[in-house]
Amino acid sequence: MKACVFCGEVTANRVFANEQLEVLQCPGCCLVYQADYAAALAKMNAKYHSIEEYYEHRRDEHLRNDSAKDITFDSERLRRSIDIHNYLLEMVPPGGSVLDVGSGVGEFLYSLGQNGLQVAGVEPDEHIASYSRDRLGLPVITGMYHEHLYQPESFDAITFIQVLEHVENPIATLRIAHKHLRPDGLIVVDVPSYNNPRILTYRLTRQSRLVQTDFIPPHNYYYTRGSITRIAVRAGFQPLRVLTGRYSIKYSGKNKLLRNVLLPTVDRVANRFGIGGITLYARKA
Repeated sequence: MKACVFCGEVTANRVFANEQLEVLQCPGCCLVYQADYAAALAKMNAKYHSIEEYYEHRRDEHLRNDSAKDITFDSERLRRSIDIHNYLLEMVPPGGSVLDVGSGVGEFLYSLGQNGLQVAGVEPDEHIASYSRDRLGLPVITGMYHEHLYQPESFDAITFIQVLEHVENPIATLRIAHKHLRPDGLIVVDVPSYNNPRILTYRLTRQSRLVQTDFIPPHNYYYTRGSITRIAVRAGFQPLRVLTGRYSIKYSGKNKLLRNVLLPTVDRVANRFGIGGITLYARKA
């Protein structure tokens, strides 16, 4: 059993297990993580040719559209992170630089660039990164994010949108970002939550079918508002704000009643109790 990356505790409580993976919770700091991430990925890779094929099998429409077979520019993906996009336009000075780690097809970076920022991306998927470069003209590197990709103090802001749940060590990853940021630089981290409604219901009922789309081989960590904040602080950042929910951003679409009344109310409750996906804004300390 691996030690907890945050507190070093080597004992843990099992919170979920199936034939694919085992998920543990540290009794010391409560961080939730896979018992053996490499083994879970190996089992997945033995059955599927790629992670895109795995997601396609799960009938996840959003990720299936990112596969090599059907890469398209999708403004809907940008809309789901439009609050992060607008925050960067407000906080990063004109002509400032933003790195998006796990940049995907590139809608987010493309829009920031069209609004006057210098942008760069890192994307591990060869086909998706090629689309970003060839079709959108974005400076996207194919590969994993690591310290030697960029010079120290290269960026004003770095974003990790749906990325830190996949990494081997989130503290080490954010420490790399700390080196790549200029003084007072910003990070934005957006991750799924261990306190989303499905997982909360599973924790009460132990009905594993509720969390088939949550506890999956590609997700190494499952965060709470407290755990992602502590990790950011350990990596050298000063948290500015941490939001949970954001359902009015992600799910409202064109429905004005949902967007303006119902989902903002849900967001207030979700943010009060730390329920739903987590978005952390922090500054380099």
